[in-house]
Amino acid sequence: MVPPGDAPALAAALTEAVEDSAARERHQAGARELLTAFRWDRALAPLVRFCREPKCDETKERFVHRPGTTAPPDSLPLRIRRRLRGWRLVR
Repeated sequence: MVPPGDAPALAAALTEAVEDSAARERHQAGARELLTAFRWDRALAPLVRFCREPKCDETKERFVHRPGTTAPPDSLPLRIRRRLRGWRLVR
């Protein structure tokens, strides 16, 4: 791990990883741990569980009372008035 923006520290860490076999082994051991933690069967387990036993989100029921967010119907007279107002301001 190196601080963000510290190029010399990054260069030193990369050099150590390439040249120092003990450090490379430590990094490879850490990588192997990550691989076991993020295997497909473990990463997808929550999705598979949900697909097998789908559940409705209880929080959705709290928001049922909200009105729909629909725009008011657009009428031709209203559009014409808006255009005429804009036209008068331009002239």
